Amino acid sequence: MTCNNIAIRIQAILKISMPHTHKTHTEIADQKTPLVCVKMVSYEYSKGLPVLTDIDFDIMQGDFIGMVGPNGGGKSTLLKLMMGILPLQKGVVTLFGTDVRKFKQRNLIGYVSQKATHFDQRFPATVGEIVAMGRVQTRGLFHPLTKEDYEISRNALKDVGMLKYENTPLHELSGGQQQRVFIARALSSHPKLLVLDEPTIGIDIKAQEQFYDLLQQLRKEKGLTIVLVSHDIDVIASQANVFACINQTLIYHGHPEYFVKNDYLKKLYGKNIRMVLHGH
Repeated sequence: MTCNNIAIRIQAILKISMPHTHKTHTEIADQKTPLVCVKMVSYEYSKGLPVLTDIDFDIMQGDFIGMVGPNGGGKSTLLKLMMGILPLQKGVVTLFGTDVRKFKQRNLIGYVSQKATHFDQRFPATVGEIVAMGRVQTRGLFHPLTKEDYEISRNALKDVGMLKYENTPLHELSGGQQQRVFIARALSSHPKLLVLDEPTIGIDIKAQEQFYDLLQQLRKEKGLTIVLVSHDIDVIASQANVFACINQTLIYHGHPEYFVKNDYLKKLYGKNIRMVLHGH
């Protein structure tokens, strides 16, 4: 499927799925202090081979940002720079108003990586134990977990509909169920910002639909700000109220509708790219 066809598909999705409550590009700019501020960030893995160049954008409270772009475009690297997992080489990142290099309140950020569900199937841990691990960054590495910590973990499992599996070994769950467990682990620290890197890889379509419904529910009920990296542009168009399109530079940042109308798809992937839609 060509860029023109996928653009038409996204436009159709937007008409069906995007309610009037979603923010326009102008409304995004009118909000107050950003949760995350990325200013002129560049990064190289080796001398002379840039991964990111002069990335500049803000993430506002309550946004659902879909971060899209081709493989090797720097999306995952940008997430790691935003959270302080990788050291900054050039530019500035602030989290909740604090320089990322001085930021200590890690419990405010829930992170689910690409490899969250890629674990040793022989690892002898139950669902409840996995989620309780999310309390360590709040309690401290060398401090034992308390009754309160385990109650918070149980509540996080309840939030994602997995409490009945509390005593089930993690490896006995489906991929979609495992993903919910790792979201519960991220939620157990009571974050304000939830960051997910390609969270639906290897999960069937029905589980993906349930997953996105869960994210919207959590966003509404808990006031979470969500950043989600994905290759499924047509799906993200129906979920996110902001696109951040990355291909070494920031190609676009704003409402998905403007992304389609101004033909940014070709700028992001190239004129002759052929894309496969998954029928979500």
